[in-house]
Amino acid sequence: MTEAEGQLQLPRHINLSIEHNPHAVNYETVEGHLASFYGAAGPDIGDEEKGRAIELGELWVIQWYPTTPVGFFSVAASSLEAALAHAVAAGARDDARRGDADDR
Repeated sequence: MTEAEGQLQLPRHINLSIEHNPHAVNYETVEGHLASFYGAAGPDIGDEEKGRAIELGELWVIQWYPTTPVGFFSVAASSLEAALAHAVAAGARDDARRGDADDR
């Protein structure tokens, strides 16, 4: 897991949820779930990671609201470690864009 000083690193959030294999409860494949459930507005997942998730049949989705209940981020990956790393990087980019990376 992504850790610094013994702490799990997460993006800035007021709410965060982690799902593992959301496709399984609908009897879908990872590929089918990403296409039908999320469509074009689905979680951010790179082509390489998407291919790995489809091959393994494993999908981790992290969704969080950074500072308000309006507007959220969503990332996905084939492993929890990869999803956490992607979420932390996306959160850092958003903090930098907002100019408030040090306001945690």
